[in-house]
Amino acid sequence: MLDDFAKNLCLMKKCKKAYTVIFYCFLVGGLLLVIYSFTSMTGLSWDWLAVAGGVDPLSPISFVMIGVSIVLAPLSFFFAYRGSQKQNDLSVILLMMLNAAALLLIIVLQRHHFFNRLMIGFWVFMIYTVGALILGAFNMKTNLTYHYLEEQPGFPLFNERAEEQRYNKIQRGIKDQFQQEMERRMKTAADSMGDLGTASGQLEKYVPEHKPSDMDSI
Repeated sequence: MLDDFAKNLCLMKKCKKAYTVIFYCFLVGGLLLVIYSFTSMTGLSWDWLAVAGGVDPLSPISFVMIGVSIVLAPLSFFFAYRGSQKQNDLSVILLMMLNAAALLLIIVLQRHHFFNRLMIGFWVFMIYTVGALILGAFNMKTNLTYHYLEEQPGFPLFNERAEEQRYNKIQRGIKDQFQQEMERRMKTAADSMGDLGTASGQLEKYVPEHKPSDMDSI
């Protein structure tokens, strides 16, 4: 039992560490993605030749990147939070489906030469979505380990003293219930004995008394 506690405790620490890494990766990665998408509008996507020609200098790439990022990053973070902090498997599946769809969209846009003016934007989204898929798979693997630990004795502390205290508490609860039942039965038995004594007293009143009669003279 002690060996199992030690092994399971080590696995639990690894799970918590993995969940922390997943949570902060999506938090920081999502913020960086949104910040980059907005700064690209006035930075890398600005076409100075268009400005000189009097044409609208803002590239449609920036608007697409902003639109995708403000949907992709918050939703990915929400699903990552649910998957890593609440161990919700469905959230991990939705996280991977969302980023797989975003990755497919980015690839299709690139095949239509959408990112030719701003290739760095293409690679930023590629890194984010591929990284999200890898972290999602890692989250699912960690969840499987966590669900296994949930079924083991001593979860979640895997501490001998804590488990002994929990066992004693359960035993005290069982004992208390047993004592309550015994007290109820004893009380019922005492009431029955009282009734029995009363009935015996009443029977004594009806003990026939011997009275002389004509049969005695015979």
